[in-house]
Amino acid sequence: MVVHAHQGKVQIRSDLMRVNGRTQGLARNIRKIEGVENIEAERGSGMVSFTYNPDLYPSQVMEYRVERLLSDCFKCEDRKRNAASDMGKVAKIGMGTTMAGMIWTGFRGEKDAHVATGSAFAAFAVIHMVQYINRLFK
Repeated sequence: MVVHAHQGKVQIRSDLMRVNGRTQGLARNIRKIEGVENIEAERGSGMVSFTYNPDLYPSQVMEYRVERLLSDCFKCEDRKRNAASDMGKVAKIGMGTTMAGMIWTGFRGEKDAHVATGSAFAAFAVIHMVQYINRLFK
């Protein structure tokens, strides 16, 4: 992740930072570090470079701090992704279960139960659709 680091200058590049404004988010967090003077973030290349006052930190310390920021940034994204994945699994299982119940109650002629399972299926389908809404309208 940290491509280049020596007294007063650090460059970071990663393909993972090209997604969802991670480059800008990392740049905002780096600005909060005392002694950071100039920062440039390029979303297209996934690169962040900055200069800092080398009298405040040795290059190894600054590199360590930046690596921690990167690690925290990606952990947060991973947690969000895992929660979304779990919700997707729940929606798919719910759709499958309620679809089976809806078909079963329809064949048996149980109108109230058929309508109830159909409504539950629709609710799970909406949950599933909301997760993929950005992909639907690209």
